[in-house]
Amino acid sequence: MALASLLTVTMATPPIASARAPASTRAPAPTELQAFEAGFAEGQRQFDAGEFLAAARTWAAAASRLAETEEHRSNRAAIHEYMADAFDKALAGSDDPALLREALAPLDRYAEQFAAAYPDAALAGPVASTREALRARLQQLEAPAPAPAPAPAPAPRPEPEAPPERPWRGLAAGGGVMLAGAAAMLGVFAFGYTRARAQTRRFDDPARGCSLSQPMGECADIYDAGKAANTTAVIGLVAAPLLLGAGAAMLAVAMRRRAGVEQAVVPALGRGFVGVSWQRRF
Repeated sequence: MALASLLTVTMATPPIASARAPASTRAPAPTELQAFEAGFAEGQRQFDAGEFLAAARTWAAAASRLAETEEHRSNRAAIHEYMADAFDKALAGSDDPALLREALAPLDRYAEQFAAAYPDAALAGPVASTREALRARLQQLEAPAPAPAPAPAPAPRPEPEAPPERPWRGLAAGGGVMLAGAAAMLGVFAFGYTRARAQTRRFDDPARGCSLSQPMGECADIYDAGKAANTTAVIGLVAAPLLLGAGAAMLAVAMRRRAGVEQAVVPALGRGFVGVSWQRRF
């Protein structure tokens, strides 16, 4: 506290300080100097007691008693250095913007007055560094909060999986229809064949005496019915194997596509029959 001792001695001898004042500078009234000395002493007591914020405030009030003149330059520099140290200790770790602004106010006011009175002189290092540190902390606290990050876009819903293609199903269905048609044609053939035989027996009945070369009356009706039944039987006989072959071929292809093995449908022709054969190669 060598600087404090020097300050106290200087302030305790106001007549000497007045003697050093330039002739054009009016010395402060004794009450102002006494108030300054009392404030300095009270601030020193508070600082020594660990009441750093109270000491800084007391020294700020005391410093305002003296104008920034050459006569009081050293006293004002000393008390503002003490004030900066007290604010630095009092606000260590504090995030209160009001206290930071309170600390900056007297230090900024002193810096402005000092620059106006001594434009070529540099501000004392402790005061300048404390001002920079306090201002940086205040700016950080008063900086606008960062905008919240946009919510992540919802994950796209997975497209429903298409059912696996089964091209063999259409072939199998078509083959089934063809086989059903073949069975129906066999029924048509059986119906026509049976009816044709019945009409033939009626026509050949000796009691009717029908003549094949020139049927007349009932014989002509029986002849026409037998001829229509025979045509029906022929249609069924021809269509049935065709539908059977087509249906079998479609079913064979469907089974080959389903099983993934090599298969083939080969037409089968012979004396008195027509059809298909199914070959499968493993």
